[in-house]
Amino acid sequence: MKKTIVKFTPLISLLILLVFVLYKIIFSSFEYPRQCGAVNPNKMSSRVPIYPYATSLTPDNAKSRSAEYIVDKNLATFAYPNQTKMGYLVDLINLYPIRMVEAVWKDYGIQDIYITQWVIDGCNEHGQWVILGQGGFPNSQITTLKFDPILLSQIRVRATGPNNAVLYELQFE
Repeated sequence: MKKTIVKFTPLISLLILLVFVLYKIIFSSFEYPRQCGAVNPNKMSSRVPIYPYATSLTPDNAKSRSAEYIVDKNLATFAYPNQTKMGYLVDLINLYPIRMVEAVWKDYGIQDIYITQWVIDGCNEHGQWVILGQGGFPNSQITTLKFDPILLSQIRVRATGPNNAVLYELQFE
């Protein structure tokens, strides 16, 4: 068996260092979850983000389902914290003018044994959380909040109840 010896010349070492530095520069701004308001206010888009990032605000366990399911645009999948308290953060990466948010609860919104209180809020351009809507038992499969456009970088949904709450989708435009 023939052994191959790789010699690191100064040029190869420099290229490896350059790749490492570029990686750190590119991905250093993608730490999740970011603090509310941690965006460049000059980076604003007039369109809704194509790939928002979702993370759970409640500790996951072996029976949890990923937060990513609430932004996958698939109403057959859902996020499930396997707890009586649920919290998810959707990071839009930059500021976007949002005028509507929908929480899709499906059957978990029409049976009062699952959700007894909920809050949906957003992180505005000043780095402050503003309540977009809140309530008790939803009594609906979908909770729709409509309002004048507001610049948001993150949307947060939280709910509590006597049993495990489930969220199928968090839609916004």
